[in-house]
Amino acid sequence: MDERLEMQHLVEREDSKEDSDATDHPSVKWKPKSCSYLGILLATISSLFFSLASVIVKWMVNVHPMELAACRFVGVLLPAIPYVIWRNECPFPKGKRLMLLLRSLVGTTGLMLSFYAFRHMPLADASVVVFSVPVFVAIFARIFLKEPCGLFNVLTICLTLIGMILITNHLSFSATVCRL
Repeated sequence: MDERLEMQHLVEREDSKEDSDATDHPSVKWKPKSCSYLGILLATISSLFFSLASVIVKWMVNVHPMELAACRFVGVLLPAIPYVIWRNECPFPKGKRLMLLLRSLVGTTGLMLSFYAFRHMPLADASVVVFSVPVFVAIFARIFLKEPCGLFNVLTICLTLIGMILITNHLSFSATVCRL
């Protein structure tokens, strides 16, 4: 499916003809609608909900992290089923099935490992390490997708990695002191 169709509600066409369809005319120019801070607002709300989910995982000590992950997957699956039926699309399109399977295995492994980290580490420390995902996303995006990576990005990646090292050294230092 053309990405322009999925994101159609976020853009305006420069062409003012009502009867022409953008999918039939690839020469139609698209320009973004003015929603200046929508991305920042949605990212902030997302981080709030991820933080609340982390607190819930840490709080539910009597439930195994695998069970918590299974509940999360069911919680994502149930609302997705009506949407897939409404869109009348194949959820596993040909040519992308292997990548979808790989994505699901990697995502599941990452989620379960983060749940274990929340269970066995102080929540603040585990959150810093687990939510350092943008560092690895930037690195992999540069390697695999050839996305640009400027000086600011490299500086930010280095500072984040230094912070992670300091936190993990703090944890190993604290564990050594506690053993004494």
